[in-house]
Amino acid sequence: MQRSSTTDRGQPKRGEIWMVRFEPQVGREIMKVRPAVVISARSLEHLPLRIIVPIRELREIRTMHATFIPVEPTSGNGLKKDSMIDVAQVHSFDIQRFQRLLGHLDESILERVVIALHQAVGE
Repeated sequence: MQRSSTTDRGQPKRGEIWMVRFEPQVGREIMKVRPAVVISARSLEHLPLRIIVPIRELREIRTMHATFIPVEPTSGNGLKKDSMIDVAQVHSFDIQRFQRLLGHLDESILERVVIALHQAVGE
């Protein structure tokens, strides 16, 4: 899969994993350039913003929470290490922060992310 920026590839889409710039960071917010999965509804793809959830390396996790969804590296998702999708760190970012496409998240894992997000925000 060819890796490219939003300028020559197009718009990030739901279920895709991209390298995204999270800085500047404040307090305990997640930081640096890291993978994130796009969870925005397809009906919002005309907007220049995307709702994303960051992906952290498993070694970065000190305490496990219900908001962490495990994901293993595959040729399809483009990840290199065992990781956790950190649902508690959901963001909305301009697509200018998106650097390159890594791959696609398995649909069953994407469903788990959406369920965990719903549980995190409550009723």
